[in-house]
Amino acid sequence: MCIRDRNKNYVKRVVGVPDDTLEMRDKVLYRNGEPVYEPYARHEDGRGDTVHPDMRWQSGYLIASTPPKYQPTRDNWGPLVVPPESYFVLGDNRDNSEDSRYWGFVSRKEIRGEPWVVYYSFIPSAATPLPWMRRVRWGRLGTVIR
Repeated sequence: MCIRDRNKNYVKRVVGVPDDTLEMRDKVLYRNGEPVYEPYARHEDGRGDTVHPDMRWQSGYLIASTPPKYQPTRDNWGPLVVPPESYFVLGDNRDNSEDSRYWGFVSRKEIRGEPWVVYYSFIPSAATPLPWMRRVRWGRLGTVIR
């Protein structure tokens, strides 16, 4: 399982609560068998979808009908069941987000609050020096989070 930096604050959406069944098929999230309307989710990287080794942890939470050779990817995984006292979180930038797909479930005590406005946003890029200054997404600053 991918280890998250517990000294960092992450902004993620809770998309699954205890006993929910979650699955992603071709970048569409399904909760309890129904597609979830997510106008805030972005898919921007243009790279292909591949099997990710940090997602192997999911095998222990799959529903019984899942094929025995489970190979989860960023865009296709599950169905899995959220265990008691656990939550499943996803970032809005689905193609480039550290979240429950890789970390596993989070406990209630790890959820600190609810964001309400975007105070800063930038496009990270190794090709641009100081991207946090030069690649600001001005259109997102001050927008209300829904």
